[in-house]
Amino acid sequence: MLKPTTRLLVLIMLAVSAFAGTARAQWISIYSDEPHNLGYDHLTELSDLLELDASMHELLIELHLEMIRAENARRQEVREIIDKRNAEGDQVGWRESMRLAMDMTDDFEAIADRFFADVRLMVLPEQIPLVDHIRARAEMAELYDDIGSEVSGLGAQPFELLREEQVVSPVRFRELVLELSRQERLTHELFGRAFETVMEMQRIGQEFGFDADDAGPEQMAELAKIFKDALETVQRLRDANETLADQIIERLDEEQREKFEAAWLERNYEDVQELSPAERAVREVMQDEEAGEELRTRINELRPNFERRMATARKMARIAKRKTDLDIDFRRLMESGERNTEIYDDALERLLGVAESYEAALKGVMTPEQRVRYGLDRPERPIGEPELLR
Repeated sequence: MLKPTTRLLVLIMLAVSAFAGTARAQWISIYSDEPHNLGYDHLTELSDLLELDASMHELLIELHLEMIRAENARRQEVREIIDKRNAEGDQVGWRESMRLAMDMTDDFEAIADRFFADVRLMVLPEQIPLVDHIRARAEMAELYDDIGSEVSGLGAQPFELLREEQVVSPVRFRELVLELSRQERLTHELFGRAFETVMEMQRIGQEFGFDADDAGPEQMAELAKIFKDALETVQRLRDANETLADQIIERLDEEQREKFEAAWLERNYEDVQELSPAERAVREVMQDEEAGEELRTRINELRPNFERRMATARKMARIAKRKTDLDIDFRRLMESGERNTEIYDDALERLLGVAESYEAALKGVMTPEQRVRYGLDRPERPIGEPELLR
């Protein structure tokens, strides 16, 4: 059984689906001089998207420097508060640190508002969606990095992934941003709402130190309500994010679509999409010029059946994961600090079973040497060789 404090922290972390990680990162950034609102990579991409000439690019750089100076000035104020308090023997605890971080979050947002308002003045009206696009991606980047594949459908920001994987040309990328600006704006708005509800949960939790034993009935009822609102908003955010990905996919050609879909599934369903030993072995055989036609023929006789079974098991596991990721019950979490992932666990077991059957079938058509060569068996340990050296 988890301690009450631990249960509350688990509750917050699960409810926010890594949003709390964003707040913690902002606290850490007090001791950093790196840009918060817009990193250098996104700044370069913004200039490229807007196709700025040299003079306008320099103006953009200067505006960005002004924003960084404003961020660092605010950071310095917080550092001085902490240093002064600590020097006076009034140590700043984690609750106070969180409050300072949340206050700084609001200040940084105002700094970003000024920067992006200035940039919007620099560009043509038809280019404004490009500016909004970069702001949305920059603000949401940390969330998606923190979540990873923990919440399916929120494992990647679709345009960020499209850019990272270099699926389309810069010209086509710009066209897609403009075509889908409305859907991306909806995603960004939902992100903002979800973040606000989570920050409110943190503020309530601070009132009783995130210790359920110190919380009154009214506080717990309020927290439960906001918890429900946060989950509903995160679910809507996931739906919007998946819709944006689908709309991008619809506009890609076949080769581009395959590349993007593979990357999307890997980001959102990492454990499900990971290649099994059998699949890796088959890939190596087909790439190995010394494998021989006889072995390839035998494997090709097995592949269609097992690849269909693996594809079906993976699809069912993805469905199960999506069903359970945000199926979080407040009362259950308060009692045990755990979610009910039984459906997903069973689906993974089914996938593992098919993978093991595939591996056994492959071993049946390989010699002992081939099993070792393609990673299905480990080499026998020579007499006298220590186990740790294997």
